[in-house]
Order: sequence, then C-alpha cells, then structure tokens
Amino acid sequence: VIDIRNTYEGHPVGDYRYADEALVDIRRLLEAFSAVEGVQQVSALKQELALLWFGDAPPEPQPDVVPPAVPEAIPDSERPANAPAPGAWKPGQSVRSAIERSLEVGQVLHTPSAKRSPFLIDTMDAAGIKINKQIPRITWSALEQVVSVVRNLGGSVPIGAIHGIPKPATLEACLMDALGTKTSTASYVASILEAARVIEYAKVAGSRGMHVRLLPPFTG
Repeated sequence: VIDIRNTYEGHPVGDYRYADEALVDIRRLLEAFSAVEGVQQVSALKQELALLWFGDAPPEPQPDVVPPAVPEAIPDSERPANAPAPGAWKPGQSVRSAIERSLEVGQVLHTPSAKRSPFLIDTMDAAGIKINKQIPRITWSALEQVVSVVRNLGGSVPIGAIHGIPKPATLEACLMDALGTKTSTASYVASILEAARVIEYAKVAGSRGMHVRLLPPFTG
C-alpha cells in the first residue's frame, strides 16, 4: 500500500493515465488478499474513469458477453496444501484464460510506444476482443496461434508495429498472418498480453525496437 502511494503521490489532479495505473495496482493488491468486494469496487471505479477519459457512453450490453467470474475468498484453513494462492497462475491454462482473468470490459490500456497511447477494451466475448479502434476483432484462436509461433521462434520477437508490410519473425507479422489482415495490431495486442502476464517487454542489445518475451508457463 505504501509503495502504491509513493509511486502515484504528487501527480497532478486530472491525469487519467496515472489514475488508471494506480487503480490497476490497487486491484491486483486486493486480489492477492482475496478482497472480492474491494476488487469489484475498484473495477467499477475503473469503468467510471474510462467514461470520463474517453467521454463515451457505456457500451451497449451484448447478449453473448459473459463477464469473468470473481472467485469467492477461501479461508486459509479450507485451502488444500500446496494450492496456488488466489490470483496465482495455474499451469495449463490458455491465453484466453489469462486475459479473462486479468482484464475486463471498459479497461484502459496503453500501447508500449513512447507516447503510450491509451485504448479501451470495448467487448470481450466468445468471439474475441474488440477495442476502441478501427481494427478487426482480435480472436482467441489468433492469440493462441501467435503465442505458439513466438514460442517456436525462441520465445522472444520484436514487436515490429508498422502500417505496411511487416518484417518477418515479428509480432506484427505473426498477427497479420493469424488474423488474415493488413491492419497493424501489434502495439495493442502486446499491451493486452503484457497486462495478462503472458509476455513482458524486453530490450535486446543491438536492436532499436522493443521486443516481447513469453513468460512462464507459455515458454514451454
């Protein structure tokens, strides 16, 4: 709690980006303590912040949208020995499971570029993810395929975001192939996967661009 306060203390009032990042940190802290009610309250605050930030009306309800369930807190006395703590990653789960566990509709993320451009998750349903940009829906099958390709390429690739023909063996090239589109989506997908702790950003010596590197258990 003190670390969160020290990180964000002193930032100007009305700075939505820092407010959103602070709420993400607070929510993760509450999840670690299985504070279900607090997690729900912070999630509601994040959606209100998103509406203020973008000046948009709340998204229309989608009949096929199933919001991720918030697990009930389990007393330590009832938790089996060696069971993972609440919020801990469980081996064998899919990319979709990681994203649905970590992200929610209305959440604001930022691209990994120097300008850290914000974007909003509009919908997250059985068909995939749609964000507030004029880009194709990001399907779950495409995300699983991309992670598999990155793993086969050694677990680390450049993001390579570009409006045009991407370089081979980049996240952009993998996405264009998986989605069957020529629209640049690498910066947005990198942010989504990073927030879900599927990948992490990395700098590689001798390379000017940023790379993404798979995190366990997606490395093998």
